[in-house]
Amino acid sequence: ELHIGKNVKRISELAFVETQKSLEKITVDINNTRYTDLNSNIIVSCKHNDLILACCNSTIPLGVEKINKYSFAYISNLKKIIIPSSVKIIEKYAFTHNHSLEIVHMENPHTIGSGAFENCYSLKHINLPTSVALIGDKAFNNTSVEEVIIPEGLNRISNGTFQGCTSLSNIEIPETITSIGCYAFEQCNEIKNIVIPDSVTMI
Repeated sequence: ELHIGKNVKRISELAFVETQKSLEKITVDINNTRYTDLNSNIIVSCKHNDLILACCNSTIPLGVEKINKYSFAYISNLKKIIIPSSVKIIEKYAFTHNHSLEIVHMENPHTIGSGAFENCYSLKHINLPTSVALIGDKAFNNTSVEEVIIPEGLNRISNGTFQGCTSLSNIEIPETITSIGCYAFEQCNEIKNIVIPDSVTMI
């Protein structure tokens, strides 16, 4: 269990990386003016509504706007997460090495950072809403995703986005995509058919 006292004014980036692997409960003193737990087993910045730290029993409530780097990284026994419509940014490595995670449902993100779900080996099901305008390098590499529908509006598939996704068998690429980065589909050995639309000018 982790409890943040009322006088904590600053939590450094990466302060609890890998520590949250075994955490089951996170609370923040109700008199702390900088941080809150929103009764959701998380630490959230009151000023920016950024989610800073989570554990296996965390949920993301409506109102959170950004999921910070490494906030869900290395957690054990978290199998499903719903990312509500208020979340616009999922920062790089936010869920990296979350080995139990199987299902991610995103409602309205704009940005999915580099390595956001990297090495989430059990991750089979993701949805990419039409709100997504940017997916960083290696965002989903070394996951077990089986099907991906790239949303219209996205114009680039970044370097290594699906690299090492050995279970990926179906991917749909819209006409809005103009470039596909290096190693984007490396080791995606189950893909039997892929159509590169006429809009793509660079691979």
